Amino acid sequence: MSEMLTVMAGFFNGVSVPESTVYWVDALRPFSQRMVLVFDNPPPTIWPEHWLTDSDISIFCEPHGEYDFGSYKRGMAAARAAGWLGSTTHLLLTNDSVIGPLSPLAPVLACMQANDDEAWGLTQSDQITPHLQSYFLVLGKKVFEHQDVQAFFDSVQRQKTRHAVIEEYELGFSRVLLAAGLSLNAWLMAEDCLDPRNGDRMGNPTSFPCAMVERGVPVIKTKALRDFEANKDSFSLTTKILAQRNPELWQAVWRSAIHKRLWQDLQSVTVLLNPQDYYQLDNWLEWIDILPHKNCRLSLSIPLSDSKGRAQILNRYKFWIEKSRLLMHSYESIFFDTPDEINLISAIAAVDSEWFCLGSQELLHKPAALLVQLRRSAANPLCNIWSGLPIMARRSFLLASGSSRLLEKNID
Repeated sequence: MSEMLTVMAGFFNGVSVPESTVYWVDALRPFSQRMVLVFDNPPPTIWPEHWLTDSDISIFCEPHGEYDFGSYKRGMAAARAAGWLGSTTHLLLTNDSVIGPLSPLAPVLACMQANDDEAWGLTQSDQITPHLQSYFLVLGKKVFEHQDVQAFFDSVQRQKTRHAVIEEYELGFSRVLLAAGLSLNAWLMAEDCLDPRNGDRMGNPTSFPCAMVERGVPVIKTKALRDFEANKDSFSLTTKILAQRNPELWQAVWRSAIHKRLWQDLQSVTVLLNPQDYYQLDNWLEWIDILPHKNCRLSLSIPLSDSKGRAQILNRYKFWIEKSRLLMHSYESIFFDTPDEINLISAIAAVDSEWFCLGSQELLHKPAALLVQLRRSAANPLCNIWSGLPIMARRSFLLASGSSRLLEKNID
């Protein structure tokens, strides 16, 4: 029967442990006979009470500057001193750079604990050189007791740069495993991690959080919610899959996140104007210019038959059109029995925008109302339509319904 010891490396600022970290530790606790939590920062004022009363959880909190592998080294040494490694069949090394779980942990851990002479990671990366990514490693007893592995961890020391840490320890650990005759096993091997945009191998699988979750990886990296380079799938899709897979965890992330404004600002929204709004276009362009949301555009519908009007718009508002803040949707109503409905749906289909709303006099005089709606949608990524001023709906939802009238009536 397997018995797992978990060593978690962490770092945080503030007076208490981040909610997402508490959630991650608590999710691993049922699978861990014992846990050692090592934080590379000064002690907080407030600890989770249930951690302090759990005799099988040891907590160490002191700055050391040796990153995750320095915490892994300290955690393994503490477990050895406490006599915990004797009964341990598998050692899980993980850190607080992840948010999860977003899928069941049981099948993943069962697979990784099938043998005691294997080393596993959640993902293997080809970046720089093939290696197991060190945010989640499971080592069988014959691996973590191997003299070369023990010597590797005992040798961990502070490095001058983060790049040196990656080279010496994340990449270096896989080199030690291979030199010891051990294979690099992963829930998702590098050859299975293909870029959904072009089919090439992903350099860093964690940069595709949604794709990884869909392949059964139970976590995403925290930086995938704040760093453009760390998320090739978009923040919007990532928050949506997080809220969908684990609503309770999403609420914890939202409560404690400092990136709420970023998630709000990245949402694209298009205000649909009708031909009559042409006479107020200067007012609308002034409105959008002062609106503190640069992912907002205006789309003006104008009949194909009105060639003079289209030419005037192209000439007079060339600046705004070239900046893609003003779009023109041309239509010919003679072909449709219900022109207004069809024309709006075709305008929506023509624009790659996440959200749509109708322009109105009320919205023109209350631009902050749109920001309120965008804030609501950022906090609730699974909602497809919002009532109020303005009624705002997702593009995919409107196209699936085939009706733009959802924007014209309150849904409450």
